[in-house]
Amino acid sequence: MTDLSGKVAMITGASRGIGAAAARVFAEAGAKVVLLARSEDAIAGIAGETQIITVPISVDSSVEADEAFTVTLANVSPLAAGVDAAHIDATDTATVTITNDDQGVLLVSVAEDEGTASVLVTLDQAVDGGFSIDYTLPGGTADAGDYTPSGGTL
Repeated sequence: MTDLSGKVAMITGASRGIGAAAARVFAEAGAKVVLLARSEDAIAGIAGETQIITVPISVDSSVEADEAFTVTLANVSPLAAGVDAAHIDATDTATVTITNDDQGVLLVSVAEDEGTASVLVTLDQAVDGGFSIDYTLPGGTADAGDYTPSGGTL
């Protein structure tokens, strides 16, 4: 059979016979298989059956590195009498990456007094572990006779 990745096959009568065989063939070819039968128990364990694990992700506003956790499977318990759990390989794992989608913004404001200008830099979000940032004071319409050009690290 050709590669059916990205395709969906809906199989009726999927609990036994031709329907169960068709479900296995389509699943082996890479299709996502929707199984229809008279009862849910009748299709439990059909090749290509999919179950979903829903994991709530905490919402925060910290700028941080992407974080990950692993999903592992354990304690296989066959539903049918006589099926040996040792014959079901449940050693596969998956890694879930929580991608940081938070962004910090540095806001710059100026307060001028006679003889000095104070430049206030404010971070609007927490940054995990902190950070440093370099600054420079390149010229604009002012030149070195109007202020003292310098740079540094905050």
